[in-house]
Amino acid sequence: MACVTFALLLQSASAFSGARGAAPSTAQRRASVARSGEVRAVFAFSAGDSGRQRQERAKAALRDNLMHRSVELQVNAFAIVRDIAPKQYLAQRWQSFLDTKVPSGRLIDFLDVLQRSETENVFMPRRSFRKLSPGNPYAAQYNAEQGDYATVQPATVALRLNTCRESVAESWHEQIEDLGGAVSANSSCTSLSTNASQLAMPTEMSQLALPTDQQLLRGMATKVAVSDMLHDLSLMPSYSHVHNWLRTFLLEEHGNDMTKHGSVLRLHAGLTAQPIHIRGGQIVDPMCIDRELHARSDEVLEFMGEDLRDPGAHTRPNDVDFLDGCFIL
Repeated sequence: MACVTFALLLQSASAFSGARGAAPSTAQRRASVARSGEVRAVFAFSAGDSGRQRQERAKAALRDNLMHRSVELQVNAFAIVRDIAPKQYLAQRWQSFLDTKVPSGRLIDFLDVLQRSETENVFMPRRSFRKLSPGNPYAAQYNAEQGDYATVQPATVALRLNTCRESVAESWHEQIEDLGGAVSANSSCTSLSTNASQLAMPTEMSQLALPTDQQLLRGMATKVAVSDMLHDLSLMPSYSHVHNWLRTFLLEEHGNDMTKHGSVLRLHAGLTAQPIHIRGGQIVDPMCIDRELHARSDEVLEFMGEDLRDPGAHTRPNDVDFLDGCFIL
């Protein structure tokens, strides 16, 4: 049913199939609004397995990015207070952990790895004005003598990292509540206008930027929503041309805008700036697609906010396994 729903959404442009630039009549606007409402109502009752899969993908992306962000901030925190040994240890162990090709959604297991690790001695090289040439056979022995070993307790590092993770989760939960209004306010100049001359006007870059964490959160939600929309289109052979165009536009031309280094607002501005057109005999209204993308992204953000309410629940299964192991010993 979701496929039929998305097809109806794409065809909603048929109400405006008059002369180019002509304003729609009142009856046409009412018909379009009624049809859009009907489409959303149908979509709301057709989630099923697709809705559960969307939640699982959103949860995996959220928890993995939360772990990435927490490690980054904790490494910086160690560097600020010049606690070099834990900083170096955490950075090296994190990179080694990532090299093991951890399944999606399981980066949280890094905390369990740290908790179960033994005390380690980390070599801390000292700065020296005298250095031997790289080809010198005595260079390795000389460099090894120019430093000291520092003891690192992995369990202590894990405790600090988990505290940082819970702090980031709390901050993200607060930011998610403000994301919907921020995106709508910044994109209203393009998503709510049907005037071609207004769409052609360049938007100031300062209006197409979100703070780093908000961009990361909105990018995660948008990526999950895009995946759902492209999946729905792939199930309809008659919409193969639309699917190819939308996949190229969203994933190739604006793929970076769904990362923390891009701008989700720029993606939406670019999408709404596209004209109504026909592909493979199907009428495509980019503004309708943009509204659907907003709606699905908001659903994902809502679920992400619920998952962030109790970040301790993410690590609870690992904590139970760890305590069981302690009691067995």
